[in-house]
Amino acid sequence: MWFVRQGLLGKGLTASPVPCASAAGARCRQQTCRARAFAGAAAHEAASNPAGPTSADLLRDSKLAAVSGLAYCPSEELSMRLQSQGMQLQAQGNTSFTRWFVARPADAGAASGSPGLPGHAAQQYIFFRGVSWRSADLDALRVWQGLMRALPSPFLPHLTSSPELLMAHSGVAEMAEELYSVLRPHMEGQGQLHLAGHSLGGSLATLVALTAHLRLGGSTSASAASLNDRQQQQQQQLSPQGQQQQQQQQQRRRLQVTCTTFGSPPVLAMSQGEGEDGRSILQAARMPPGAVRNYVLQDDPVPRALLSADPAFLALQQNTAVAGLLRLRERWLGQGVLSPTRFLFHPAGDVFLIRWTAEAGHSVRLLAPHTLQEELKLDVAAMRSSPLAMMQAVLDHHHGSYASELRAAAATQSKLEGGAVLKPAAAPGAATPGPSAAPAL
Repeated sequence: MWFVRQGLLGKGLTASPVPCASAAGARCRQQTCRARAFAGAAAHEAASNPAGPTSADLLRDSKLAAVSGLAYCPSEELSMRLQSQGMQLQAQGNTSFTRWFVARPADAGAASGSPGLPGHAAQQYIFFRGVSWRSADLDALRVWQGLMRALPSPFLPHLTSSPELLMAHSGVAEMAEELYSVLRPHMEGQGQLHLAGHSLGGSLATLVALTAHLRLGGSTSASAASLNDRQQQQQQQLSPQGQQQQQQQQQRRRLQVTCTTFGSPPVLAMSQGEGEDGRSILQAARMPPGAVRNYVLQDDPVPRALLSADPAFLALQQNTAVAGLLRLRERWLGQGVLSPTRFLFHPAGDVFLIRWTAEAGHSVRLLAPHTLQEELKLDVAAMRSSPLAMMQAVLDHHHGSYASELRAAAATQSKLEGGAVLKPAAAPGAATPGPSAAPAL
């Protein structure tokens, strides 16, 4: 999308300080200040967290975004298009609200010449489509009704680390539960599972990933802990060889789950907002840091929805009566949802902001928890004043934009790393060493 961003330079909507008229100049100076703040935060983050996304990480996730976008293509073309990406179709299907498919990396790489996603034949991927209003298989009424049921409700309270600690979007959680029932046969018995999706598809992928981890993975609820105690007692009665065989069987049955989303609205939150961040949400679901990665393009409004950075929530807070009600609610019930500093939800896991500036080109940075909401705020006034800015917001949400801009960011990062040849990092969840790979679960 850089050609559109280049066209915005004269409108004062990027970080580039260019000559412009008074109103546009004010916007230009505002964007310049935001870019400087971003650069300062990036430098601080790099100093405190040197193991940021590498070019291999970004190239790997650009491929994930490209394959995820195939959920929008006609079903009869899916297998052929997956082969061109070095993947093999295992299964596909539809519900009334989304489309999904299961794929694996081709054996010994892709015969077609495309390196495909890294991994091996035992690595299973499941991808979810976002809302496609023109699709004949979509029940638009059900989708709208589900999206409108946005108030949080307890998410799998009998399995999380503390009952009713984790909350989820009620309507999307219901959809995810239906998807989990459909997809469970494709998850059981797998060693490594990675879920991904664009827009609502990424939100569904997140909830299905947490559900699969809690029900099929290595989590330890109270009932699971009791079962583990009985298994340990049985192991003590076996011979050393029998104990080794049983441990190997249990390791094979333990599902390792990771997830990547592209432009997806958050659908999870802690019941109490104090100390809430992406890692605390994963901790409540008994998942390790880094298990969920969320990518947000700089002008995409959709992944800001239902956050404290949501433009609608920020506009509501400008109303004196609404602001007073939010403060009153916080005073009585604490810093939960619908309080001055919290809207409804928070991204689960890590959030990576994809930006483009005239000076630095494409860049991707892991947002720090304490600055995430501020850095995700959009300049709504600037967008409303320019048709090009509105067009950029629409284009930024397109699934193809995530694949292309992540690949461009990978090329930029590769130059900063010394111009090394781009090779994809290990598939998310793969048990390979090195800080660039997503941790094995």
